[in-house]
Amino acid sequence: MKTPYDSIAKNFSDTRVYPWKEFSIFHDYCHSGDAFLDIGCGNGRLIASLENYREYIGIDNSKNLLAEAVKKHPDKTFFYNSMTDLSVVEGKKFDVIFFIASFHHLETEAERLLCLKKVKKLLTDDGVICLTNWNLFQKKYKKYIWKAMFHSLFSSRKWNDTFIPFTKNNQEKIWRYYHAFSPKELQGLYRKSGFVIKEEQFFKKGVPTHHWKESWNICHVIAKNNNESS
Repeated sequence: MKTPYDSIAKNFSDTRVYPWKEFSIFHDYCHSGDAFLDIGCGNGRLIASLENYREYIGIDNSKNLLAEAVKKHPDKTFFYNSMTDLSVVEGKKFDVIFFIASFHHLETEAERLLCLKKVKKLLTDDGVICLTNWNLFQKKYKKYIWKAMFHSLFSSRKWNDTFIPFTKNNQEKIWRYYHAFSPKELQGLYRKSGFVIKEEQFFKKGVPTHHWKESWNICHVIAKNNNESS
């Protein structure tokens, strides 16, 4: 199935060259000899921030973005798969699983919980999941929240189910789905899925901030709740 990212892959990839400064909060959780899974890997941008790993696998549901990733990193392993399937890595175990600006593309709570259930099975007992999600409550995106609120009155979508444009070749607008998460909603999803939060940080322009509503990115490190009753 074609995704909006298939239509903008080359343009989008060209704007995703340098690692985000937010990646730095995950460094302490990455160790020599680790196996990494990058879900929603896009053009493989995360790879530049990783080192001394045993294995890297990137997964994306955009074939054209994966083609960009293969061009940039021909020695790495990439698979075409969705976040709610992950059958291409079934049975494997990873020390760190990344969702870098990808988890917010899942459109329903059922999909989010299914995804977390599947990645839990892929995670080693002492492994972690590192996530960054856009903060769409910042001033720049508020108009899209208001639009989503209005459309939710006449559809099955939630008030925080937004569509954000990417302008292709400075002309055509391609609309992409983003769920506008609050930290509280994310925390609830993690708890329901049997995870605990090891770290929560909010970033604006690559710098930590205490006020999440002013931030650009909401970042979490989560781990299995090993005290959870089976």
